[in-house]
Parts: sequence; C-alpha cells; structure tokens
Amino acid sequence: VGQMQEIRVGFDHKIDVSLYANPEFDFEQMREIRVGLEKGLDVSIYAKPVFDYEQMKEIRFGLEFGFDIDVSAYAKPEFVPFKMYLIRQGLESGLSADESIKQADTTKVDISDTDSEKFRLFNEIIQLINR
Repeated sequence: VGQMQEIRVGFDHKIDVSLYANPEFDFEQMREIRVGLEKGLDVSIYAKPVFDYEQMKEIRFGLEFGFDIDVSAYAKPEFVPFKMYLIRQGLESGLSADESIKQADTTKVDISDTDSEKFRLFNEIIQLINR
C-alpha cells in the first residue's frame, strides 16, 4: 500500500516515478527519492536499494546543502546513518572529507550501552512502582 501511495504522489506531482517505482525499494526509500526529485536534486547517488531510507535521507540533506559539500565522501552503504550524519555535519562546518570521517570515527556512541541503560532505568522504575 505504501509503495503504491508514493508512486501515486509522484504522478500527482508530475515527477518521473520510473526512478523509484521499483519493488526493491520500500515505501520509505521511495519517499526519500521522490522528495529529492521534487526538490530538483540528482538522486542517482542514493536511489539504490543498498541504502536504507535513513541513509538516503542523510545523503539528500547533503545534496540540499548545496555544492559546498561532496556527499560522495559519505554516500557509502557501509556507513550507518548516524555516521553519515556526523560526516555531513563535519563537511557542512568546513572540514575536509578526511577530517570529517576521522571525526566521525572518533565519536563514541554505543547503541547497546544506551539500550542497556534504558533497560536498567526501566527496571528501576518498575521496582519503585511495585514497592
């Protein structure tokens, strides 16, 4: 249903849906491609099934920023969306691609740590409620 909706919206907005009317894309990926097309962006760098929609969004944000940044520095499927975000932020602030990647690599964010902390706090709350 979501995929057909995105194709319909594309037709309604008079854009070339052939660039994303592909069953390999889920509706969220289709939306990111459609939005890029509506904004007049060259979506060819991210209109690929190897990118999830969050990665596509980070690449699109870089393209929207303009020609000042080279999105190819982080438009790599092996980079998680948060790493792409960090690299893009570095590029937007004037760092080189290498400096931005190095900065992103030194940023420590361990999702499992934050998840276990949430779980620990949740258990504490439950224990307090049950007293």
